[in-house]
Parts: sequence; structure tokens; C-alpha cells
Amino acid sequence: MAAALQGLPHAQGCSHHDGTSEPAARLTLRPVTPADRADLVALESDAQVMRYLNGGRPVPEAGLPDGDFLTPRGTEAEVLAAQETATGRFIGWFAFFDDGLKDGTHRQDRLSPDPR
Repeated sequence: MAAALQGLPHAQGCSHHDGTSEPAARLTLRPVTPADRADLVALESDAQVMRYLNGGRPVPEAGLPDGDFLTPRGTEAEVLAAQETATGRFIGWFAFFDDGLKDGTHRQDRLSPDPR
């Protein structure tokens, strides 16, 4: 993750290269862990979340290792969990990575459609 985040502006709510996180007013970003697996799977089972990626079909719990989009399960170094700072509620995830193409760093994300 450190290589993918190098050169990006360091704003509030970003995870630092040492694994610590810095809260923003409403969200905290931190590296995902295996404990996030159920939340990650739940996002990809939501038709509203997946509508623009695959027509709204749920992603299998095992993920899609050869898919056209990232399906994190809690062990990916480039994936950051987004939590409400006040409650700790899982909101979604962000990933920043270099796919080796000329365009440089790319972002993928999934966010809960439930604003609660």
C-alpha cells in the first residue's frame, strides 16, 4: 500500500504508512483486516452497490480472483476500510493501486447505500 499511496496528497482520514490511521470529521480510513470480511462480503451482496459493476448481481463469498474488479476479503494491503468516526460503523472501502498502466495510481471503492 505504501508504494501506491506515495505521491498522493496526505489529507485527514488517510492511513499512514505505519498502519495507523488519522480520523477526519466523519470518516476514519484504516487498513482492512480479516475481521472486516463479513462487511466486505455484505457490500458485494447488495444490488445497489454492485449495479454499475456487474448489473447488481451478488458476488460469491469467495470473491472473484479473476474478475474485472477488486473483491477484497480483508487481507489486501492496498485496501482501506472506511468507518464512521463517531460510531465505528463500517461504511465501505477504498483501494489505491498502480495497475502498471501509463495512467499511474487508480482508485476502486464500495460504499454502503444505507446512510443511517
